[in-house]
Amino acid sequence: MKAEGHAGNVIAGNNIICAASTVLLRSAYRALSLKSGIKTDITAEIEGELYFRIIDYRVDHAEWLKGITDYLITGLKDLESEFPDSVRIVKDLSENDSIRSQ
Repeated sequence: MKAEGHAGNVIAGNNIICAASTVLLRSAYRALSLKSGIKTDITAEIEGELYFRIIDYRVDHAEWLKGITDYLITGLKDLESEFPDSVRIVKDLSENDSIRSQ
């Protein structure tokens, strides 16, 4: 998952759309990073950018991972639907072959 930019022209910290997407992304990442048996990688080198991915997971976590993913994507799609000028989802599965289950 990669998120970048701030939603709209409002001063950072004052945009409800940006705050909503940040809460969704951070909550999903925190849930993933705290789950035993799941290895994640996160990068947030510059303000307004977040990148995280699942590197490895136990096969018995597959359904749980699907639930977290569905939650995140549903929330982001809802934001995109309500605020199309501020939120845009781009799907790129090019790194899927780097994810593996045990």
